[in-house]
Amino acid sequence: MNGNLCKVLLAAGVVAASAAAQSSWRLEGGRARARIAGASAAELSAGVVVRLGAGDHAVHFPNRANGKPQSLQFAVPDGASVVLGVEPAGPAPRRGVTIDGEGAFAGTLTVGGRDTPIHVQTTGAADTAASDYRLSATVTATDGCEMFALVARHHAEQGCYLFAIDWRAGKVRLERVMGGDHFVVREADVPKLGEKHTLTLQVHGFRIEGLVDDAPLVRSFDGAISQGAPGVAWSGERPEVGEVWLEEPAEPLASAALVQAGGRATLHASVPQHPSGLAVVELRLDRPHRWVPRSPGGFEPWLRQPFAAPVIAWGDWRGSLGGVTITEVGFDGEVSIELRLPDLPALRLQAALLRLLIATPDGDAIVGATPSVGLRL
Repeated sequence: MNGNLCKVLLAAGVVAASAAAQSSWRLEGGRARARIAGASAAELSAGVVVRLGAGDHAVHFPNRANGKPQSLQFAVPDGASVVLGVEPAGPAPRRGVTIDGEGAFAGTLTVGGRDTPIHVQTTGAADTAASDYRLSATVTATDGCEMFALVARHHAEQGCYLFAIDWRAGKVRLERVMGGDHFVVREADVPKLGEKHTLTLQVHGFRIEGLVDDAPLVRSFDGAISQGAPGVAWSGERPEVGEVWLEEPAEPLASAALVQAGGRATLHASVPQHPSGLAVVELRLDRPHRWVPRSPGGFEPWLRQPFAAPVIAWGDWRGSLGGVTITEVGFDGEVSIELRLPDLPALRLQAALLRLLIATPDGDAIVGATPSVGLRL
């Protein structure tokens, strides 16, 4: 055989093997978006299929009109198909704000242990009564900037909260300045910080959360400061700050990811319901059907008739769909269930919808459900 031809065939075989090792990803949920990080990095929009490598991945979703879907972390094997699911919703309403415009407050916070003053700019005295909000800004690092932070609940006589990004140390910090004292409430290592990021600081009652590029990194319960203006802060030179905007606080929402490889399928989900609730697998045909009456608990009324909804199967204690298809919600709201797909001739080549029903610990009522994701039977 010609040597060049052998090289061509060998190269083609390597490319084919590499393509076969990739995983395909798609997102369901209307005009949804997702950020994928970890072994591979990508931004995914609904209706678009991307191919990524195998390995451990994290998925983060932006805030939407109905809330923010919770982040997911899971492993993806070679050649797998990944389907992400969130509830359909439009973008969250937001209001652009001017931090350094006319009427803005400019000052310094010189606190113990810091040689460089922290410069602060807020939206001004008109917002000192603001309490619960979600502040975001896109910032690009500059050589002379030591630290940049979002500021929440700033009050000249009380203090403020800071969500700071420190490029040199590779850290993000949730800080509280109060009465001249400076506390680091929470800290997280972020060794792969880029030059440009979108930061978000949400204050909602006692709950305070800091995010970078939609990924939640620091959380805390703190009620020391109840109201005050939003703003930005920095030490050293002021970095390049892009759009700054305010939104209503985002409630956490359920999210789901189905990883399917061959005859094995694993459903990963994160739900906002309290831990110790029951998660039950539900598998139904993906086809239109008439309206289904349900009781206040979420069940179809018992009328001595077949179920109206085209349900194929539910998880049961016998493990008909896998080893464990009824389980407790974890303390962090995460659930992971491996399924064994039913080998039923009538269902072959059908498309089905898979989701988890979240019930109370005693199974008396359904209190939530994960978004449905498509499953190949």
